[in-house]
Formats: sequence, C-alpha cells, structure tokens
Amino acid sequence: MHCWLALLLGFFPHTHKVFFSRSLSSGFLRLYLTTSMETPLVLILSALLLPLGSALLVPFFNQQLRRNSGLLLPLIPLISFALLLALALQTRGSSQTLLELPWVPSLSINLTFLVDGLSLFFGLIVTGIGTLIFLYARSYFEGDQDSALGRFYSYLLLFLTAMLGTVFAGNLITMFICWELTGIASFLLIGFSHEKEGSRHGARMALLITGLTGLIMLFGLIMLGLGTGTWLWSDLITSDLNSLHSSPWFNAALVLIFLGAMGKSAQFPFHFWLPNAMAAPTPVSAYLHSATMVKLGVYLCARIFPVFHQAELWFPLLCSIGFGTMLYCAWLALRSHDLKAILAYSTVSQLGFLIGFYGMGSSVGVHFDFIHILSHALYKACLFMIVGIVDHSCGIRDIRQLGGLWKKNTLARCRLSDRRF
Repeated sequence: MHCWLALLLGFFPHTHKVFFSRSLSSGFLRLYLTTSMETPLVLILSALLLPLGSALLVPFFNQQLRRNSGLLLPLIPLISFALLLALALQTRGSSQTLLELPWVPSLSINLTFLVDGLSLFFGLIVTGIGTLIFLYARSYFEGDQDSALGRFYSYLLLFLTAMLGTVFAGNLITMFICWELTGIASFLLIGFSHEKEGSRHGARMALLITGLTGLIMLFGLIMLGLGTGTWLWSDLITSDLNSLHSSPWFNAALVLIFLGAMGKSAQFPFHFWLPNAMAAPTPVSAYLHSATMVKLGVYLCARIFPVFHQAELWFPLLCSIGFGTMLYCAWLALRSHDLKAILAYSTVSQLGFLIGFYGMGSSVGVHFDFIHILSHALYKACLFMIVGIVDHSCGIRDIRQLGGLWKKNTLARCRLSDRRF
C-alpha cells in the first residue's frame, strides 16, 4: 500500500510544495471541450460514474451479493483507483489541470474538476482504501442473513462517489454539494442497523453536526466567491489576495469556512459526534471515520491554505482549535475503555494535530503533510478492522474484560476467526 505514496510523489515530485505556492500560473492548464472529450476528462468522469452507477444497481442484487460480493464489488473502487493513476500520468506535466464539461450551457454553467496533487492524493486514498474495505466487508458480513447487503454496498458506493466529487470539485458550490452528500451517505451508513437505538442516535448526531456546520461553511464560501469575484479554486489559488487579508469580511469568511472543517473533522467543541458514530458497522468506521470522511476537514484546510494563510486569524484560529483538540482528545482516549472509542478519540486527536500543523504553515507551504495523512489513514483503518475482528470473535470491546485472554479458551476462538478474516 505504501507504493501509492511513491507513485504519487513520483508523478508530482514537488506537488506537496508547489500546490501551496502562489506561482502556479505558469504550469496552469485549462482543457475545454470541443468536438470530443479529452482523455483526462474521460478518466475523471469514468472514475466518478462507475461507483455512482453501481450504487444505483447494487440494491437489486441482494441475494447474489451474499455469494459473490467478495469477488466483484472490490473491483469497482479498484478500477477507479487505476483510472486515477492513469489521470495522474496524463496530467503529470502541469501543476494544475482544470477540466470542464458543459452542464447548463444557456446559463454558462459548467461542471468543473480540478486535478492537482492534493485532489489526486485524496482520490487515491479514497479508492485504494475503499478497495480493502470492500474486501474486508465480505468476511465481516459472512453468515449474516439478516442484513440488507445490497443497501449497505449501495450506501458505501454512494459515499465513495461523494468523496471523489468533493476532492476533485473545481468550484466552491460543487464542492459544497458533494461535501453535504458525504454527510448524507454517512448518515445512512451509521444508521444501517436502524433497529438499534445507538445506531439511530449516532446517525442523527453525525448528520446534525456535519450538516449544520456545512451550511455555515456555505455562507463563508459565498462571501469568498462574491468578495474575490471568482468561484473557481484554481483562480483563488493563483490570485493575489494580499489586499484582502486585513478585510473584516475576509476573516469572517475564514471563520465560517473553518467551522465546516471543524464539524467534519470532529474538532472541539464538535468532537463528541465521532465516538457516538462508532455504532456503525466496523467497515464503516474503518472507512469513513478514520481514513476518508473525517479527513475532509484536513483537506479543506489544505485547499484554502493558499487563500487564507496570511489572514490575521489563520494562525491563532487553526493552532488553538487544532492543538487544543489534539491534547483534549488524547486525554479522553486514555480515559476510555471501549476499543472503538479509544480509536475514535485518537483519530480526532491526530486530525487536530494536522489542522494545527497547517495553521503553523509559512508562505512557502507545508512539508510532509501527505506522508502523515497517508500513514494515519493506513494504520488507523487497519486498527479499526482489527477491532472488528476482536468484536466478532469475543463479543466485547471493553479492554478491562479483554485482558488476560491468553489464559482463556477464548483465545483459540479468536485465532480461528482471525484466520477466516
């Protein structure tokens, strides 16, 4: 799995530095549609439409999925992963590539995708880890005759599509729409076992927090778009906004947008929703709540870094919230007894560290952030999957009761189940 980082840094050796630079205009490439689609546009549309189309079809094959899901469904995110690798090869000569597809020509509205190092990096994480999650889910639901697997996989594929749409969105409004779609898909996945009160409560709480903070973020995005005169991320990144950094509305836009990131990444005072979302099936926790959706707040901080990093509130706002959450949730993790709660609070703590790290970034950019994000996504997803194995094998997640398993016969059952997984 670590080959993803090597491949990405091989295609974009300076992307994680250049992305945050203001001198991107020389490498900027805008692709328009003429008589036929360009290859990069075909690749990005295929990577998005494949999981979306599959999400619409999968619910009709519930019985077939019980027999063949482990063989067929992981191919969907795997193919999207391969398409994004091909897209990286196609666009490796430019620091940014803007792809446009006419959507409502009469109103001059286009569907816009921004392909750069940041979007490709998160896109590869979403599809790569998604492939492993689909493989894991087959064993997790093995023998479960009650769950509607078609519905579960449909929600998971819908979430994957929304995540890709968010990270590749080329304009502010498209990103907001996909951002909220990830929250809706998360609500459906957390509440998958809707007969349980804990699942319903966790789903409602997650939707309420991420949905409301997302709406607050929308006001900030509108202020940013109206104030700068552009709705394209590419124009915002390459524009000279020095004259706006001391403007009150500019700092207000920063606060509103950052509130969206705080809600999605469960930063204080919104840290409580993520542990409650652990009522979701373990594949959901491993995918959404460690490797992908909760990383969207970090993604947003990285995306707005070139725009706001010289604003007066950037350093105190991100560092105080980020590092404060890091310390507080690390303490909560130490006080927890449930394995999932420990992992949830430690995840929020690490997300706070990453957000505070962006707050400390200088004008030349942030270094080694991709390495930290990737390593955290890989090891935390694996830890959540291991917790799922322990939960299935032993029926408990309380570390006070799991101690001394080596003295008990339960250990043999755990080992047998581990081999199956």
